[in-house]
Amino acid sequence: KILKMELNNFLNSELLETIFYGNSVKDYLVWIFIISLGFLFKKNFSKYITKIVFSFIKKSTNINLNDFYIIVKKPIDYLILLLFLYFGSRHISFNVLGTYWENLIGKLFVFVFMMCFIWFFLRLTDYFKFILMQKAEKTSSKLDDQFVPFFSSLLKVIIVILGVFTVLATVFDIDITALAAGLGVGGIAVAMASKESLENLFGSFIIFLDKPFTVGDIVTVGGISGTIENVGFRSTRIRT
Repeated sequence: KILKMELNNFLNSELLETIFYGNSVKDYLVWIFIISLGFLFKKNFSKYITKIVFSFIKKSTNINLNDFYIIVKKPIDYLILLLFLYFGSRHISFNVLGTYWENLIGKLFVFVFMMCFIWFFLRLTDYFKFILMQKAEKTSSKLDDQFVPFFSSLLKVIIVILGVFTVLATVFDIDITALAAGLGVGGIAVAMASKESLENLFGSFIIFLDKPFTVGDIVTVGGISGTIENVGFRSTRIRT
C-alpha cells in the first residue's frame, strides 16, 4: 500500500506536469517507455508476426520457420520499431517546431515506413526465389534454372517501381497520372539514350525464347570458353 501511495504521489506530482518544449515531463516519460518496450520486445513481436506470415505460405514450401525468419527478420524488426515509435509519438506534440517541421517529420516517418515495406517484399521475393531454385535443381531441365533468377529480378523491379510511385503519391503528393503521362513522352528520349541497355534486355528475352544455350552449358564467345551460370536482364554470366 505504501509503495502504491508513493507511486500515485509521484505520478501526480507537479514535476511530471512541468512543461518543456510544449510537452510535460509525463508525456516524455510515456514516449520513452513505449519506445523502450519496442526495443525490449522487438524480437518476440518479430517472431510472432513472422509465424503468422509463414502460416499462409508454408503449404507450398518445405522450408522451416527459422530459415524464413532469417530472411525477413530485419525489415520486420524495423517495421515493429517504427510502429512503437508512432504510438509513442502520439503522446508528444511537435507544435513547438512549427507547422513546416511537424509536417516534415510526419512525411519522413511515412517515407521510412514505406521503404521498410518495400524491403520486406523484396526479401519475400528472395524467399520464393530460394524455394523455386530448390525445386528447379531437382528437375532435369535447365530452362527453369534460368527462368527463376530472371523473373525474380523482374518481380523485384516491379516491386521497386510500384513502391516508388506509391511513395511519390503518398509522401510527396505528386499526381501519378500526370507523372505517368510525362514519363510516356520522356520515355522516348530515355529509350534513345539507353539504346544499348534495351538491346541487351531484348537479347535476354530472345535467349529465353530461342534457347541457344541454358544454364550449365559450356560455350565459347569471342575466344573465351566457360560455363553459363546465369542469364540476367542485361548480361549472361559465364565462369571461365
